[in-house]
Amino acid sequence: MFLDGPYGANTPVGVAVLINQSQSVGGAFTTSSTIPVAFSPPTVGGPTLTPNGADIPVATSGTSATLVYEIYYADSSVQETLTVPISVEFTSNTGSNIPGTTTTPATVGVEFSPQSTVGTAATTAPIPRFGPSGSPVSLFSISPCSCNLLFPFVTNIAGFDTGVAIANTSLDPYGTSPQTGTVTLNYYGTTAGGGAAPAAATTTDPVPGGSELIFTLSNGGNFGIPSTPGFEGYIIAQANFQYCHGFAFISDVGAQKLAEGYLAIQLDFPFNLAGAPFGFTRTGVLGENEGH
Repeated sequence: MFLDGPYGANTPVGVAVLINQSQSVGGAFTTSSTIPVAFSPPTVGGPTLTPNGADIPVATSGTSATLVYEIYYADSSVQETLTVPISVEFTSNTGSNIPGTTTTPATVGVEFSPQSTVGTAATTAPIPRFGPSGSPVSLFSISPCSCNLLFPFVTNIAGFDTGVAIANTSLDPYGTSPQTGTVTLNYYGTTAGGGAAPAAATTTDPVPGGSELIFTLSNGGNFGIPSTPGFEGYIIAQANFQYCHGFAFISDVGAQKLAEGYLAIQLDFPFNLAGAPFGFTRTGVLGENEGH
């Protein structure tokens, strides 16, 4: 009997899926029974590996892999069970975008083998043979490092304008791996100043570590940010890099009479002195909250 499963379908770049090369099979065996053992891959001439041995990586083809467990010493009088633990291993290198992120979760499925689509008697089909019996289930997913900021008030009406700067501070003197990522600006408010309504969400070009995203509502800015004249409301910025910090500056045009600046509010978990997160969060992401 074989169990055949596509372990690691949609597996991202830089991620190794590990399985145990041998497992004991469970069941209501008597004290005199020989406990069945499953092996992957099967060994020539019978099992020679130690049950519940070391974890080994599964060889992948593209983003998927298939492994086969063969069960020895089957006992027809016992309903047997086989549990195959799966683990995931990777070394983070955010500067090279490793591991790769997943747009859909990696999945796992288990089927009896050999598989066949032949449902009638045939001399060329394997005996025995099995048809698909289930659907794959989600195994794991990897999300990009992110940082989320709230600019609670921005305006470009009544003679005022707002400038915004978002710094990607992943380039530093402390050995942090520089990260590059886009920023999505989510606009909430009105265009009472008469301009066209901005898109609900605008995604910039990638912002490298050590760079700053700088724009004004009236004129737009770098990395592909369009202008949003006449807009007033608030902005939530979602950065696809870890260490973002933001500043907004509101003034009359030309900053002749009135001006006010503020730091953006970090929406991610802050840390206390013990390194543990505390307080409220909207995102579930651990963030850097210095100076907020």
